[in-house]
Amino acid sequence: RDVPLSPGVRRSVKLLAESLGLRLDIGSFPALPRLEACKDCEFRSVCGPHEEFRTGRKDRSSFDDIHELRLRR
Repeated sequence: RDVPLSPGVRRSVKLLAESLGLRLDIGSFPALPRLEACKDCEFRSVCGPHEEFRTGRKDRSSFDDIHELRLRR
């Protein structure tokens, strides 16, 4: 199936590649669940019941790349 790559899609793919490269370089793939995302998650037993609270206390500016990707959904 051919998928046309508009300029906007190309920018999103570039941002994704850059973000993945950054995360690989610094060795950090943080858990950053959205509000109430953990409520019905099947991995809650692994992360624990307080993951949203714990990650909410992190310095959000160090995750700008991830937040930008989420905005492009």
